[in-house]
Amino acid sequence: MCSEQRLVPALSMLLCCALLSSPLAAADTGSGSIKLALTPATCVALQQGRICYATVHVHWQSATQQDLCLQAGTQKLYCWPTGLEGHWRYEFAEYDSQQLQLVSRDGSQAQATISVNWVQKNPRVKRHWRLF
Repeated sequence: MCSEQRLVPALSMLLCCALLSSPLAAADTGSGSIKLALTPATCVALQQGRICYATVHVHWQSATQQDLCLQAGTQKLYCWPTGLEGHWRYEFAEYDSQQLQLVSRDGSQAQATISVNWVQKNPRVKRHWRLF
């Protein structure tokens, strides 16, 4: 019981440090015309197989004015009217890593990934019982 009381604050501190120090995910097209940045780029869950929750700040910049939409797979998350940059706050809640893409009428312009990590592996390991 004593060790559990010490473990909870330690895990909380670890999660906070991981979220605050997680690197910025930035994606750039080959031409360098659009940059997409996600902060934080890593979501940390306590155990493997649990949903990971994070508030991800999305920021993009373009050298030319464009109409852009942010997508996760085929699902449109948010669209911006013509502009040189955009900001949005995304409430991430997924089991696995997710790739976000900035899409214009011409197609995909930039992409970045939100990675999901966990503190502990899934404790439900099947144990095979043997008599001999």
